Amino acid sequence: MLCQINQQHINLKTISVAIAVLTYGDKFLLATRHTHQHQGGKLEFVGGKINKSESPVLALVRELQEELGLDVAARQAVKMGRICHRYEDRAVQLHVFLVELNDTQYDSLKNQRLGKENQPLTWLDFDELVAVRHRLPAANQPILTWLTLPKVVAISHELAAFDTIDDCIVTYQSLPAQTALYLRLKCDKAIEQQVIYDISQARADVPLFLPLQSYKSLPEPKSSNILAVCLTQDELMACCADDLVGLPPIMASCHDGDSVMKLNQLSEKITVLGAFVSPVQPTATHPDAAALGFEKFGKLARFCNVPVMALGGLAPSDLALCQRYGAWGVSGIRSFIKA
Repeated sequence: MLCQINQQHINLKTISVAIAVLTYGDKFLLATRHTHQHQGGKLEFVGGKINKSESPVLALVRELQEELGLDVAARQAVKMGRICHRYEDRAVQLHVFLVELNDTQYDSLKNQRLGKENQPLTWLDFDELVAVRHRLPAANQPILTWLTLPKVVAISHELAAFDTIDDCIVTYQSLPAQTALYLRLKCDKAIEQQVIYDISQARADVPLFLPLQSYKSLPEPKSSNILAVCLTQDELMACCADDLVGLPPIMASCHDGDSVMKLNQLSEKITVLGAFVSPVQPTATHPDAAALGFEKFGKLARFCNVPVMALGGLAPSDLALCQRYGAWGVSGIRSFIKA
């Protein structure tokens, strides 16, 4: 079940589209839709309809050649997610991929002002993209949220793994750039709140993920670099969308098809940043948990409508391997942070 169809939209034609978020460094390539097209005049990420005989990735490769004259290898397309959106006159299912251009590809496009179909092209950095988000079609809006998800998420040790609280704080203040931190300290709430505050003050550039109850217990005002609230699989399966209204974007742990399906359903009603799908391989933290293995992980990742962080027995160096199986990024404890 990839998209839920409400009864009032049951007769709408669903159009499947492959979307490429083309990026080079901190820049993104967008096109402007012609006025006679659906959502005419809007900015959009480049892409087009998927033919019946095509996979989304092959459709993406074809569309980029047809619309931009751009040759892209299928392996360059990193799965972000699927977006199911209903306009008044049609329903769309967008298969979204990030494509990081190499130097040669960028050089072929950087001075190009029009695409092959005479659509105006423009390069924007992320802040500029956010500033004009009102000019994007409604179906494209989740992409901006997904782009805030780093490809590496370090998960904290419990506080008890450290000799002192200061040792804990110093460890996480030294995180590499472009790494998010999921703080699961499992300690006294007052101490936890102090650690969260100290790390957020010292490293405002590090996005923080917090467990649901930890976030709820924080006093106001909450830190501005809290990127997501994380649900365990049990919390995910027990909640409904109304329970999560007013929270930051949601991350959730998924270990099977039922939990992925539940998260897919939630993503149509609230803002979901992504999923931790685990365990990919055996881990020292949960030695009795049956590992998915890469093939089963890949099936769950492809089924998931939001970006997937691979978790379990992995290291940052496994990023490219995990992306070949449908992951957006990698996450973990021991190979990501040394206590």
